[in-house]
Amino acid sequence: MTIFYSPSARGFYASALHAEIPVDAVEITAEEYAALLAAQSEGAVIQPGEDGRPVAVRPDPLEVARATAKAAAKAQFDARIAAGMPWQGKVLQIDDASQERILAGKAMADAGTLPAGFAWRMADNTPLPLDAAGMQAMAEAAGTYVYALRAHYWSLVDAIAAAPDLAAVQAIDVTAGWPE
Repeated sequence: MTIFYSPSARGFYASALHAEIPVDAVEITAEEYAALLAAQSEGAVIQPGEDGRPVAVRPDPLEVARATAKAAAKAQFDARIAAGMPWQGKVLQIDDASQERILAGKAMADAGTLPAGFAWRMADNTPLPLDAAGMQAMAEAAGTYVYALRAHYWSLVDAIAAAPDLAAVQAIDVTAGWPE
């Protein structure tokens, strides 16, 4: 069996398995193939070298740490959005769709068209009676809270990007400092 690597497809092809092999494919030895797969299993990325032959490139540990820390910060942000915002002893949903509905409710309150007996459905599906002033206050609080979450997330991303070395990235606690 002959093994090929295609730089355009960034993939391997075996003559015994593939009827069609890209025209830019280069033949590699079984030893080269095994070494590339071993390097990939240890975190390297296989990509075409200048001559089109496959090479294993180890990612920069600082960039890997930055990407991991940014993903962890995003997960923290997403978890806080999903958890909602405490409001009058209940939890207000603040995901993107809920934020749109909150703004629509505020617009009705601002226009004086909020129906009599209006109530907002909270995360536990119980109604929270609100008059116009209450709807406006809830919308303002939600906007302020979501902005504070975003601002903290952005500050973490900026700190991670500015970290000069691996130790500095690892010292950033993405779980701390979030608004309550």
